[in-house]
Amino acid sequence: MTPSEKYVYELSQHSFLTLWCYPTPKGKKDKELCDVLVFCDPHIILISVKEIEPTDSGNIDVDWQRWKKTALEKSFNQLYGAERYLNSINQLKLSDGSIGPNLPQIKDRIYHRIAIVIGGEKKMPLLWGDLGKGFIHVFDSITTEILFSELDTITDFTKYLSKKEKFYESGHFSKLIFEGGEEDLLAFYLSNSEEFKLQGTLTILTSGLWDGYKESEANKKWMEDIKDSIVWDNMIELLTEDFNNGRMEVGKEYENFEIVMRTMAKESRYNRILLSKEFLEAYNSSKIKARPVSSYSGIVYVFMYVNRDESRENRRAELGGRCLIARKHTPEINTVIGIATEKNDGKKGFSLDVVYFYKPSLSEEENKKADELIEKYGWFKNVIKR
Repeated sequence: MTPSEKYVYELSQHSFLTLWCYPTPKGKKDKELCDVLVFCDPHIILISVKEIEPTDSGNIDVDWQRWKKTALEKSFNQLYGAERYLNSINQLKLSDGSIGPNLPQIKDRIYHRIAIVIGGEKKMPLLWGDLGKGFIHVFDSITTEILFSELDTITDFTKYLSKKEKFYESGHFSKLIFEGGEEDLLAFYLSNSEEFKLQGTLTILTSGLWDGYKESEANKKWMEDIKDSIVWDNMIELLTEDFNNGRMEVGKEYENFEIVMRTMAKESRYNRILLSKEFLEAYNSSKIKARPVSSYSGIVYVFMYVNRDESRENRRAELGGRCLIARKHTPEINTVIGIATEKNDGKKGFSLDVVYFYKPSLSEEENKKADELIEKYGWFKNVIKR
């Protein structure tokens, strides 16, 4: 990878976690498909990176045409070609030749195409939109770092891309006079509750909107709120690292593990704030052993904290039982994820157990078992409304 490609890949890893990012996957005849591919079913983000300094011939029109051809059009062709090839396969082939994740059916895939062009900042305009075969986002080094840092979960990032694409396709973009950069468009989006809302027949977005948003009280409060949510990111990265290094006690069951991690990583930054606060509040309380928490994503999580001397086997059994109880008493959902660790006892070191409980419906026997566990052990007896 070139330094600029490596930079974008590392930025993607930091923003979307290792779980989602694949550098230089292989395409037709094992040639490079794109520079970075980010995959979160059903979203497939294709990223092409070009670092091209514009020429200085003294004729701006000539310099622009040259730069457009080498920096922009090559990226556009690579992105459209990558999508075309992906639509002929069902499984991704990684840069080392190994087989990557299964791709969703073609009809269910949502492609996002991103061209990152470095070198023309403040010198050359960026051409973006539907360039013949689908919408392409075009970012420079400045806007790339801002977008990947601010929209630093896969759900928040794809939400922005999707809403921007729909806004463009709706025809309402013609009612917008856009004088700034992508970061100003992001500020407009965030300031309007993550929507592209236009008022009246014409809206003017001036340069510098992003700087104003960064200094706003709303953004300062948001930056303070997100500090706790790093707990959620760290859990995902820790579990992923342990799995990749063969430190999981249950062994390398890739498909089951992948489902758990991808479900947790799909939580938006706002959801991660709420979940992390619930997790830490219970963790720091001597009175709480377990707590069920519903996320706005439609997933119920069960957080559990036990003494260090309790066996992992008993811990997992109790966690599974509590997940069953939580599932029974939240019939509107079908997925419960349990996370267990040691109580906050001031000692160093900890371990994590995770249970993934997917049940669209419970059998009569499972409903009966949930009631028996409540009666026998008192699990969630004072929490679950019966």
